[in-house]
Amino acid sequence: MMWTALAIFSFFCLFVIYLYRPNPRIHKTKLCANHYAHRGLYDHQTGIPENSMMAFRRAKHQGYGCELDVQCTKDGKLVVFHDDDLKRLTGVDGLVSQLKYSELESLRLLGTNEHIPLFKEVLDLELKELLIEIKGTKARQRVVLALLKDLKSYKGQFSVCSFDPLILMELKRHAPMIHRGLIMEDPWLNPKHSLLIKMVLSLGIFVPLIHPDYLSKDIQYDVWFYGLFRLLKGRTTVWTVKSIEAEHQIKHEVDGIIFENYLPYDKVS
Repeated sequence: MMWTALAIFSFFCLFVIYLYRPNPRIHKTKLCANHYAHRGLYDHQTGIPENSMMAFRRAKHQGYGCELDVQCTKDGKLVVFHDDDLKRLTGVDGLVSQLKYSELESLRLLGTNEHIPLFKEVLDLELKELLIEIKGTKARQRVVLALLKDLKSYKGQFSVCSFDPLILMELKRHAPMIHRGLIMEDPWLNPKHSLLIKMVLSLGIFVPLIHPDYLSKDIQYDVWFYGLFRLLKGRTTVWTVKSIEAEHQIKHEVDGIIFENYLPYDKVS
């Protein structure tokens, strides 16, 4: 009886390891093993808005990689903008997804001369390394295809990530060789999630289906399979690190650091 139980337990452990194993191609690249400026190297206090061309140029000049957010406009243009709503950054009411780009391009970020950039504009800067987050949307196929179209001739290093496992599954279906990562935060703290969704996300049920190259988690979130993924030689990043002290506390537990409000000592090689 004891040997049967031990055999079942061993089989279960091997099965879990098989499911949560990292994509083996991660070891062929240094992606997600560096420092990345969160939404560019922005500084609202000095008039450098997040996700602005100025913030991305500053990160390039300082030698850092960039994390940025993309979403589709009503007419299918891919723009770099974090919020669904325009109010916080432009002072204008409205949703990005419900407006054409011609209605957005005259808006300015936080009272500066910086506009909402097209994703193509940021790619033209030839930043050395990009973590591209696709914002949550029901139009998953539309945004994935728009992204792939813009990336078609891009020669730089990049990875595509999202909180939404279904977006990553759509990406895997259309472009299985593109480097992809799953972003995680504590689902139990999100009032928009149903109980079922909270359970699915906390158990990491989608991880085997996505087969991500790396996992990226909120610095405040302790999730059980993150440690397993790292134990299996998977690559991991953490966000958003806001001080050099916080970085020192976790730097030996992760590969990549997504930071803001300070300048790390190390830079993208």
